[in-house]
Amino acid sequence: MFVRYESIEELEDAIARAFLAARDLDAQGALPPILQPLTLISPPRGFAISVELRPFEDPDHPGEFAEDSRWDPRHGDVLINYEPGREGGWRDDRREGRRGWRDGAPAELPPPPDPELAVEDVVRVLSRAESDPAFTFVALKFLRDQLLPRHVAWAAIPHEAQIQINRAIDAGAVHTTKVENPRQPQYPVTAVKLNRDSTIVQKVLAAEMPPATPAT
Repeated sequence: MFVRYESIEELEDAIARAFLAARDLDAQGALPPILQPLTLISPPRGFAISVELRPFEDPDHPGEFAEDSRWDPRHGDVLINYEPGREGGWRDDRREGRRGWRDGAPAELPPPPDPELAVEDVVRVLSRAESDPAFTFVALKFLRDQLLPRHVAWAAIPHEAQIQINRAIDAGAVHTTKVENPRQPQYPVTAVKLNRDSTIVQKVLAAEMPPATPAT
């Protein structure tokens, strides 16, 4: 019988308990062989497990998370963390100790950015990513959730990174495209790319260029 959960938090706790149960059943020799690989990602003894489910995100509307009832494993992300904790436990203090998409604003946030400067920040960060040979493309989600928070303070404001990316797209400084998802080809990834013909991009790139060395 399938058990329906009222919220993602309840489902996260149930998954954490399932990992603990798999570990304990394996210790008793009662875990079916087909399920034994689960023990490789079950928490070690003395560690607490924290499971976080990131919900459905429409590829055509990046940044718009759906409600709890629409969790869809075909699109969502699963994050599993282990920390030293009470024996055999799972972490139930997510709202206090974990900064996820549901956790709300931190105690202190930076001031909202100037829109024009924020668009230039987006262009600057994306330009540096595009120049990195490690990236064959830059996913919009990666720019929003990883790159911008690492480089600009205002990206710590909830939803601000997506807002400023949208501004950069509307201004013609950034283009979006679909690229094949190597893990799930049926669900293409939304990628972002600088429009090098944009005056905004040209201004930012010119400011980033090192000064010319005078001829001797």
